[in-house]
Amino acid sequence: MRRTAFALMLAMTACFAIAQENGVPQETYQRLTGIPKPPVAGTTINFVYHPEGGPLADAKEVAALIYMYNSYQWILGDALMTREGDSWKGSFDIPADCAFMAFLFQDTWSQFVTAKDNNDNQGFLYVVSDDKGQPLPGGNLAWGIMRKPSAGLGISGYFDEGYKEIEQDALYFWYQKELQQNQDKASLFFPTMMSIVGLQTGERFPEAAEMFFDIFSKQSNPTEDNYLAMENIYRFRLKNTAKADSVHQLILSKYPKGWTVRRTAFDQLRQEKENFHQKTVSFLKEYPQSESSKLDAYQPFVYYNAARTIATDYFSGQYDNKELFSLLPEMDFKTLAEIFRTSAGAFHIKKAVSDDIILPIATPLIEEMRKKVNDKSYCEKTYMSPRQSNLLAQNLLDGHMGTYADILLCKGQPAEAIKYIGLISPERRYSIPEVNETHIKALQQTGESKKVVDVIRQATLQNALTPNAINLFKDIYTKEHGSDEGFDAYMASMKPQGNIEELKAEIAKKLIKEPYKPFTLKDMNGKTVSSADWKGKVVVLDFWASWCFPCKNAFPGMQMAVNHFKDDPNVLFYFIDTMERADGYEQKARDYMKENGYTFKVLFDAKEDASQPGNNQVVFKQMNAINHSMAIPRKMFIKDGFVRLSEEGYGGSPSRLADEVIYAVEMLKKE
Repeated sequence: MRRTAFALMLAMTACFAIAQENGVPQETYQRLTGIPKPPVAGTTINFVYHPEGGPLADAKEVAALIYMYNSYQWILGDALMTREGDSWKGSFDIPADCAFMAFLFQDTWSQFVTAKDNNDNQGFLYVVSDDKGQPLPGGNLAWGIMRKPSAGLGISGYFDEGYKEIEQDALYFWYQKELQQNQDKASLFFPTMMSIVGLQTGERFPEAAEMFFDIFSKQSNPTEDNYLAMENIYRFRLKNTAKADSVHQLILSKYPKGWTVRRTAFDQLRQEKENFHQKTVSFLKEYPQSESSKLDAYQPFVYYNAARTIATDYFSGQYDNKELFSLLPEMDFKTLAEIFRTSAGAFHIKKAVSDDIILPIATPLIEEMRKKVNDKSYCEKTYMSPRQSNLLAQNLLDGHMGTYADILLCKGQPAEAIKYIGLISPERRYSIPEVNETHIKALQQTGESKKVVDVIRQATLQNALTPNAINLFKDIYTKEHGSDEGFDAYMASMKPQGNIEELKAEIAKKLIKEPYKPFTLKDMNGKTVSSADWKGKVVVLDFWASWCFPCKNAFPGMQMAVNHFKDDPNVLFYFIDTMERADGYEQKARDYMKENGYTFKVLFDAKEDASQPGNNQVVFKQMNAINHSMAIPRKMFIKDGFVRLSEEGYGGSPSRLADEVIYAVEMLKKE
């Protein structure tokens, strides 16, 4: 764009603000050292993180996430940290176009973060320079928008509640400075520019927007992104549908191979009621994902949704599998994994489709996933870092290969099943209970029963066994020893004592003592059960619902715990059916327990309004005063009128759940 045009833009908007900040300070951080002041783009930095005195002082692992502003786009990078004494060391290659960095340290690479360090809510923030010490394009802008979270232009969630952000005038100052120094780059940050102008001008934004649009429309190098920003402002901010539609048509004609054409085709596709499958296939072939992903405005969810929507169709037998196979090379790992989860994997687990149909489709899906496991398809801007994406993808692939191995086993191919279990990453190979069960069955079918002991031993180390796996091993033990005498002691001996003590310590830390309101409920036979009768007993309440899959997935582990205490009159288990959404749940519960062989004592939560379907949540709602959550599954341990432990969710391992329940009950019995 010509300098005269930008001079006009600056003059137009200067009347809206008086800036309050000066230069960019280069901070010195006590817990993060070794980074030059300023850091230089295109170089490698070696840094040291000192957790002492911070939230990660006791962390067993430290992950370093690095939020970057590269070519006016937020990108997330990472650095692997190595512990040396009380500190953690890492290195990072700063990209050549990186203008700004914000470091964040947390106690895990997964999304289940329990502690993070953002420098006591001040941030570890760096403006990056070139080799002459000058800020790169985007540096001034990033310095401003990062410190004004309410503008919605920086990193969501980086700062915690209570962060003292800069004033709007200060943000505007850094935007003006960016524009003055990088006029030729303005088209790259036009959407951000318009957001800042909108915040600054307030009621005068329609006037300012029209002037900005007029200038931008006359420049020689507007991008599709610039026009998309104009269209969205007209449509959603200014409520001018006519002008929005006009800009939209301009984009379609000006960029016939651009993202808007593709997105418009997808939106039209979703309205189709006839020939949806074939039209979706045509869309995927006409606009390949690999081609679309190179466009600035690319939105991965379009292909993700389109592909998974039609994938299930191939399991009906109405479509040629070769058509699906021709589409697979264009799909990224994220899409392939979702297709496997919602079709091949789900159909096999639920026995909804014959494995004869599933296996021929599952095989190329698995092989394509193996090729693309490190394609970083979960790295959508700042959603995940490269390492986080790779770890998630590998975990998903491991689980899917376990399911695939079970499909092979069910199709009479135990040797192939063992082969694919062997391809699961070593650190997770024995951590999935259902895969361990498949592994044991496959070894038995190939006549390798002696190897079962090794599988059981490894699975026990990770506390990842299903009841069926234990029973299979018990059969082998009985055949070898003539009876099952001593089996339980043998299994217990495989559990590392250190792991047991660690689990018990975790439970002990969670113990509480909260009074609850006494209640009476009906069981499956219509008999009244009163909490007033539980004096001197340890009672475990499991709140569940027929629609809650995690609740029912936890039942095998709960049955193991129930069996453990079946002869102890001072330990009671009640499974309270709550928050149902339709009537008839009582019979549904009876049928489910009978069909699956569970010996649970089921109670039905009381209804709040008898005229409403379902709506049975009186007791669970009362317990919310203690739980502060209405999520299920929920295990509550009661003794002498007090709730002593309350646990939400299910971790996925029947044997670990059983141990947790058994250890908690034993602790309370000893009090």
